[in-house]
Amino acid sequence: MNEKGNYSLNNKRFKDFLESNDFFKNSPNEGSTFDFIQKQGIFMKIVYEKDIKDFVIDWIEQNQCDEGVFNLMTGNLKFFKRDYLSLLKSKDIEILKDNKDECFLFYRNCIVKITKDKREILSYSDVNVGIWRDQVINRDYYPTDHHSSEYRTFIWRIAGENQDKYKSFQTVIGYLLHSFKTNSNNKAIIFNDEVISDNPNGRSGKGLFWNALKQLRKVQALDGKTFDFNKSFPYQSVSTDCQVLVFDDVKKSFNFENLFSVITEGISIEYKGKDSIKLDVTESPKIIITTNYTIQGDSASFNARKYEVEMSSHYNDNHTPIMEFGHELFNDWTDEEWANFDNYMMNCISIYLENGLIDMPLKNLDYRKLIDQIGNEMNIFFSGLEKNQYLNIKTTYDNLLDSFPELKKRNVSQNLMTRNLKKYCEFHEYIFETAYSGGIGKMIINKPKKPADVWDNIEVNNETHF
Repeated sequence: MNEKGNYSLNNKRFKDFLESNDFFKNSPNEGSTFDFIQKQGIFMKIVYEKDIKDFVIDWIEQNQCDEGVFNLMTGNLKFFKRDYLSLLKSKDIEILKDNKDECFLFYRNCIVKITKDKREILSYSDVNVGIWRDQVINRDYYPTDHHSSEYRTFIWRIAGENQDKYKSFQTVIGYLLHSFKTNSNNKAIIFNDEVISDNPNGRSGKGLFWNALKQLRKVQALDGKTFDFNKSFPYQSVSTDCQVLVFDDVKKSFNFENLFSVITEGISIEYKGKDSIKLDVTESPKIIITTNYTIQGDSASFNARKYEVEMSSHYNDNHTPIMEFGHELFNDWTDEEWANFDNYMMNCISIYLENGLIDMPLKNLDYRKLIDQIGNEMNIFFSGLEKNQYLNIKTTYDNLLDSFPELKKRNVSQNLMTRNLKKYCEFHEYIFETAYSGGIGKMIINKPKKPADVWDNIEVNNETHF
């Protein structure tokens, strides 16, 4: 207060006040802007300007400060602008986090350290490094037998009750819960449906799968239908302590190649009005993509960055998990069921730490990719073409448009038909050849190189006809 009775803010004292209450700023690396952090014992959390303002106003009211102090701090918004609050001291932080051989889960009553061989219960009083407050699971942990876990049954069902596929699913769970990663072992987990249909199944359990991870880790989801890599600040809703980032229900045209650098180098998060925060691959979230289509691309670069999962058709519109279990998973669980779940997920982590990601047996994925590339109309049409005799290309093209008039509306060209027929033959291991004589183009589809029935082990539903 000055001689006239007016209040003013002393910058140095305000800085000291905030720092005495354990506010500081931290940059993940030299090339990044900073986050504001508040530390409470060993627990840390990322805070924003509004959180600091709320803290100051609450402190003023709790300490019954003069009304003039309240009016000063609420009447001058510059005190809670990012540029002004940057006066806070910068500090490095050390966080307890997973390493190559150990995974840590934080509960209200303890920390559980998981390795491939055992679990160890630790006390928070034994820890002398920081823990993110948002990563503490809001329930107590106690050991129990996990074999009766409902979620274990759910995984068995989406694995098609196939033992090899089930084991692969367990390692996927473990991989996503184990937050340690390097640029050489980091892959996007892509969830697709096993069944082949004109109407992709959106109720196979993909959402329940990643929501289970949300019960143990900090998971954030982006709407895959509206997400656009080219928009300004595409990751502005992602926090720097996110552990699993889900691109949920992406479009057929989703460009997986745009994620290459995120997977191998790390993520740059830009917030409107702020500098970007660059998280290297070791600090970046693991990636999940869910889709009712397929992710195109089979080069070495694509394959090195993705792990593809097929969901069985056990769950669908006519048979949901609620129908099977009699209640919602997660929302309607007892403490006993939560304990079963926690111990099951830890078992999956141990299996992953011992085996890494086990290749998943894929039943129909390559066939689905073919259909997504050439379209179901051409797939159906090509299956009925005569083999081992020359066909007139123009006549075949006209027959295609007569059979599927909608292709004419989409301006499908004769050249596109020929290119797609070549892809169809390559997939089914037919020999495809073209020849031109007197300006007339002909083509021939020779018998398969192998005598195998190309339709073996292809699962279709009644909506697709060949």
